[in-house]
Amino acid sequence: MNGSIKLKLVLSLIALALIATAVSIPVFGFTRAAPYAGPKAIASGIVPTPTGPPPKPTPPYEQANWTIQEGIPYATLPFGTFLLNIYTPKPAPQGNTPIVLFFHGCCNPATNRDNALRLGHTPADPHEYMFRELLNNGYQVATLDFPSEYPIVNAHGAEAGKAAVRFFRANAATYKIDPTRIIAWASSAGGWIASIMGTADKSAGLDIGQYLNYSSRVEGVLDWFGLADLQYITSDDAPFLIQVGTHDDPMVISISKALFNALIKAHVFVQLQWVLNAGHKFVSKNGSTNPDYQGIANTAIIFLNAMVRDNPNPQPQ
Repeated sequence: MNGSIKLKLVLSLIALALIATAVSIPVFGFTRAAPYAGPKAIASGIVPTPTGPPPKPTPPYEQANWTIQEGIPYATLPFGTFLLNIYTPKPAPQGNTPIVLFFHGCCNPATNRDNALRLGHTPADPHEYMFRELLNNGYQVATLDFPSEYPIVNAHGAEAGKAAVRFFRANAATYKIDPTRIIAWASSAGGWIASIMGTADKSAGLDIGQYLNYSSRVEGVLDWFGLADLQYITSDDAPFLIQVGTHDDPMVISISKALFNALIKAHVFVQLQWVLNAGHKFVSKNGSTNPDYQGIANTAIIFLNAMVRDNPNPQPQ
């Protein structure tokens, strides 16, 4: 069978298997909480979602300043050479910082490392809210070019993502990165890459290219309405936060449930937050999303700060 066709068939079967194995989680069974409040305690499970209407549908995001290092080659692999951009808070934090690697969705062939965060859109995009919140909490952010293919994921994306992690560990001193605090953040089809980066170790055979004496595992995963690969999940995986809209595509909702349940079964720390009235990309459906875009970012920052930035011994590496 042609390799490309075989790959697409395998990925399609994986998606169908995820849907078939998903265990039902009540979408509308929420715990009452004040609007925009993050979880009172960091605990594995479903994050309470506010039941009251948000006071503002699109509040202003927190202002942030940054510098950009652009077009940095991070991997030369059999299928191409790939570049990334690094966004650093301005003024730069003292010492080494955690870094968040962002993997965009596959379904717009024009998306690349320069526009993946959708900065400056009107109305503001939820990615910009998250980006600014990360900078204001002392994280650096990297956007990457990587193999992607419409309308499915490209299997080489995970190999490129792991190469990026190794690149940052090998060059941590150059970019003032904390090599023990690397996070994968992804939306839509990019979630397939992030799920593998949070679960697969060297035994998966996905480590190719440069800096092979460094670990390619991340210390945390932020999954926004993403696809996922469940085959590598074990009890020593990175903590996950899954955020997905209640009005997203049924396949995406089923995959999010399946990922949550598989991680819970393996005793991996995972949180799931349903965003009321939100479709894919957290687009508002039938009223303002709840939490709103700032609230979504706040929940993610609470998770990342507790599990990675402020954790004295984040795992794994």
